Amino acid sequence: MVDHQLLKIYTVILNWNNFTDTEKCVDSLLAIKDSRIKPLIVDNHSSDNSTTLLKAKYNNIPILVSDQNKGYAGGMNLGIKYALNSSADYIIISNNDIIYQNNFLSPLLELIQKDNSIGIVSPKVLYTYDKQTIYCAGADFNFLRASGVAAYQGKNSSDFGNDIREVSMAEGSCFLAKKDVFEKAGLFSEDFFMYFEDLEFSDRVRKHFKIFYTPYSIIYHKGGGGTNWSNHSPLYYYYYTRNRYLYFKKFRFSVKIYILLYSLLVSLVKLITLGVNSLSQKNDGKNRARMSSLIKGNLEGIKVFFN
Repeated sequence: MVDHQLLKIYTVILNWNNFTDTEKCVDSLLAIKDSRIKPLIVDNHSSDNSTTLLKAKYNNIPILVSDQNKGYAGGMNLGIKYALNSSADYIIISNNDIIYQNNFLSPLLELIQKDNSIGIVSPKVLYTYDKQTIYCAGADFNFLRASGVAAYQGKNSSDFGNDIREVSMAEGSCFLAKKDVFEKAGLFSEDFFMYFEDLEFSDRVRKHFKIFYTPYSIIYHKGGGGTNWSNHSPLYYYYYTRNRYLYFKKFRFSVKIYILLYSLLVSLVKLITLGVNSLSQKNDGKNRARMSSLIKGNLEGIKVFFN
């Protein structure tokens, strides 16, 4: 049995053109001063100077530099492979805009070590800009909404998400996983690039392990993709829309019809909202870019959906 003080817990942090957030994330881990926690930075082929800055500041931390932007899935896979080859006992999957608290790790380890059937534990994730508001308190697949849904998002942290429970999805902003999870269930599917990859991965994990959520581990998340329809990035609109079709591609025909109608209806509402916003804001090229990405995501998704 591994001595708890000798555990190797690699934290894979994905950077792409964002030295500032990555620096805050890494520094919050280093400030904990726990030798078991081993930060691991993966630079996803940044086009700015963030790679140079990271290498200059963190010369004692492994920094993997991808030769191309592999998206969230591919970038994380690079880090996971490195961690497994470095004899990791556990791996923490982490967005680069997460801020960690001193006591975040113990509740995760306590729960995952309590039951051999548990492979992943997710913490309670609150917004950095509003530390009383929930970003995610566990997540589950929701068929009617045709996606994985973060529990209690936008709710007050004191009132919601305060019980340990089994969930069906490990939300990708942050979770702790046993090394066995990746050895048995595999890595993230790089077909998804970003968004829905955590849901598809969770489906494979649940064939071997349970996924749990604990409210006793609390971290803070900035939320890089945006917080509402008006400020989601064009990348979010494209990949989230396209990947819904990709995820449901293998479902039966009747389900695919529902997903098609749902996706088109939701996209129409989003287009109307973005269009109205564009009219009320002069020269608002960002909303036009969002609308274009949303349309492209549907067109590409439908091609994938029906081969």
